[in-house]
Amino acid sequence: MNPFKILVVVLLITGLAVPVAATTPTPENEEDEEDDSETVIDFSGLSSAIDDLVDELADFTGTWDTTLEDLLIAVLFKPFHTLAQQLVRQFTLILTNTPTIYPNPVVEEVHRDILLVTYAVAGLVLPATGILYMYGSVLGVSYREVRMILPRFITGLVFATISLPLLQYTVEFSDALVYAFAPSGLTMSTTQLAGLSVSLVLVWVINAFLLLALVAMFIIRNVYILFVAAISPLLALAWAFPKTKRYADTFISGYWTALAMAPLDVLVLKFIFSLLSAQGSGVQGVSNWVLGVAGFTLLLWMPYQLYGASQAILGQAYMVSRGVKTRVKQRKQMQKQQEYREKRLKQGRQAANQDRNKFGYRGGN
Repeated sequence: MNPFKILVVVLLITGLAVPVAATTPTPENEEDEEDDSETVIDFSGLSSAIDDLVDELADFTGTWDTTLEDLLIAVLFKPFHTLAQQLVRQFTLILTNTPTIYPNPVVEEVHRDILLVTYAVAGLVLPATGILYMYGSVLGVSYREVRMILPRFITGLVFATISLPLLQYTVEFSDALVYAFAPSGLTMSTTQLAGLSVSLVLVWVINAFLLLALVAMFIIRNVYILFVAAISPLLALAWAFPKTKRYADTFISGYWTALAMAPLDVLVLKFIFSLLSAQGSGVQGVSNWVLGVAGFTLLLWMPYQLYGASQAILGQAYMVSRGVKTRVKQRKQMQKQQEYREKRLKQGRQAANQDRNKFGYRGGN
């Protein structure tokens, strides 16, 4: 018999025995009570109620492990599942929609103010460039650097004036690549990719944090694109001068990196969907599914790698340009030294010829 049932029966019998013992007749009253009729207590209904109660408690305790497990999953892990579902929708939305640069009233307002500042600075730069062209050698600025500034300066002013429509074309090109590479049923496939259609609570927790990081990263990307577009006149002006060109190139490189993030991540998604839909049995099939579910890690890593590669290329370009400038400068120095030697040698020969002519003239006399 169930120990729990035995315990309940014992407790109930004990509880009933106490009032019975309290009403036990004393010897003085035995003669009076003999005349009364004996009272018989029927415990059959109580026993049936006890059996029903014990059965219900047994049914409850029999599924206690499953009930407790479901309760803990609902309390501790279900919020991560709900969060991941919401983040999948937001991630799909921001992945396939780059913010509009033009027309955009907020971007246009900031762009207009910075463009006025750029024109004001340009009004000061043009006379300064003319002064450097005339007296640059005295101030340590070569004519070559001044000649490089003027075309860049004019190009930068033209670009600053029409930068918003031109940058909007780059955004539309990025969106076109996203739609070209995007697989069909992106939201449904992303839900499967995140592992939200299975009952693995660990996958829910991990991918909820990964999705949160992805959504935050793409929000920063969209804000960065709008910010660079708004300050594009200032960047164009900084690009025109050798001393500030490196800072402008950093923002320009970051802008192109931000635009390339969405098409690149869509390509990664397409690859992972192909991996999930690949036929496989046994260990290979499980391996494909695990790699597909873990694909959000690659989605987070690829933009970081793209940004690092762009900065490395930019730094390499500066190193190459610096090396070319150093070689050109060394070659010019060597050429000047060679010209100086030839000039000195020519002067020495001329002096020797003059001395020889003098001695020859005196000897003839």
